[in-house]
Amino acid sequence: MRTKHFALFIGVLLLASVFSACGLSRSAAGDVIKNDKKFPQTKTMTFSGGMLGTGAALDNKDINGVFARALKDVGYVDSDGKLTPAGQEAAKSWKDTSYSGGILGAISSYDVEVGQRELKDVTGLSESPIPGGTSMEATFTWFWKPTGKVGEAMKLQDMVNTGEAELQKFDDGWRVTHLDFKYEH
Repeated sequence: MRTKHFALFIGVLLLASVFSACGLSRSAAGDVIKNDKKFPQTKTMTFSGGMLGTGAALDNKDINGVFARALKDVGYVDSDGKLTPAGQEAAKSWKDTSYSGGILGAISSYDVEVGQRELKDVTGLSESPIPGGTSMEATFTWFWKPTGKVGEAMKLQDMVNTGEAELQKFDDGWRVTHLDFKYEH
């Protein structure tokens, strides 16, 4: 009788080890996703001189309107969309993308860093239907963590987006094989 119980115990342990070896917790999946080389990214927005000249540009219905409103709210542009002295000072740290020529002549333009991509949560995991599967699909939420006054004024952390990742287990651990970011904002 003891031999039978011992054999059953060993069988259960083997099954548990097989299934736990294939499984992955949400927390561990999150670590794999955010450490993938494709995950980190900087969010930049482009400011062109005079972009706030119309009331429509200040509309909060799209990300460009939110950006335009934030520039004004932090005092970097005036009501005509021109850089204020504070904006000129801030622009020293922005990437200058100005150009000259064309039918409009010279246009001052800057790329403004407003956020860094951050993982919020892994919201779901599903195992591969392949027997002994070593792959999983993960769904997750992410947002732009504000950098600087403009990003903070844009309230980027409140704009939560979704994404999907395919993960595969290799001999040295789990890796992302496909990453897809869904933009909702």
